[in-house]
Amino acid sequence: MGVLVQHDAHEVQEGSDDPGAEGPASNTVGNDLRPHPGEAFATFSCAGTPVTVMGSVIGEAKRNAMSTKATLKFAQSNGVQSATRFEGGEEDVLLTQLGEGGAVEHSGLSLATNQASEEKVEINSVF
Repeated sequence: MGVLVQHDAHEVQEGSDDPGAEGPASNTVGNDLRPHPGEAFATFSCAGTPVTVMGSVIGEAKRNAMSTKATLKFAQSNGVQSATRFEGGEEDVLLTQLGEGGAVEHSGLSLATNQASEEKVEINSVF
């Protein structure tokens, strides 16, 4: 059994990754989680093989509602994240390296996590 080292998020960027057909109020919005510059997203070992996860990941977030609680959803299929960029932005994905000097490949994250804050917050897709 290995130890997962999840590094502190350096930046959480909010943006739109899917313009809605009914206008900005229906845009899909998300949070982009990324590590400090030059750091890995996560490091761990599996059966003695070091694994390094680099890059960042976009998760879908609730929009246009003030709340102290929100569910952040990360979805992928066959190692490809559902959202790979914000509208007008560059590709924003996770990359995984197995072993020292091993090949670097796209990887995906499937996760639903609850976020809580002391005060109500909102991701507004209109402004």
